[in-house]
Amino acid sequence: MLLNLLGGYKISSNTKLIQQFRQYICSSSELDSRICAIFDFVLCGFDWKSFNETLTPIVAAHASQGASAKQILHYAQMQGDLGFHHFDHGPVLNLIRYESRDPPAYNLSQATSHVVLHHGAGDWLGSDSDVARLEEQLPNLVESHKVNYDDFSHFDFTLSKDVQPLVYSYVLQHMSIWPPDSQIVVLNP
Repeated sequence: MLLNLLGGYKISSNTKLIQQFRQYICSSSELDSRICAIFDFVLCGFDWKSFNETLTPIVAAHASQGASAKQILHYAQMQGDLGFHHFDHGPVLNLIRYESRDPPAYNLSQATSHVVLHHGAGDWLGSDSDVARLEEQLPNLVESHKVNYDDFSHFDFTLSKDVQPLVYSYVLQHMSIWPPDSQIVVLNP
């Protein structure tokens, strides 16, 4: 039933439920925009001081093109056991697909790109323990940069008024160090 409300196996910003939510909750008034932003903050962390509120109606109007229900379930599986592994199809299908009852972990030690990791203390989707675990697994970690702002949350990487000096300047600095033909990946866990 939930999948039908969300539009089937593709969870999209164009589903009836999301459209009604936007129409009635995320309209262009300042109060409605704040109410809509509360839902995002509950999911991704609170930081009203840094949030660029003028972007809320724009972001709501140009929200993600959606995700598959399987994608969201895979993320939930990884949150549940704190692992970074292939999709868990259940023991029977796992045996067929992976020749194991459990899905295999992704082997990050095989990553060849240089990685600069940016993370914020207020990011509920990338906790300090998650970041530490990722740092240990990445063989070519160039730098792990904890944003110098205690409440910096997941959405702040794109919606903060202060993202340029806190993050983007570091990204540009690293991009200027590495030759154009080298691979460098900038991650926000």
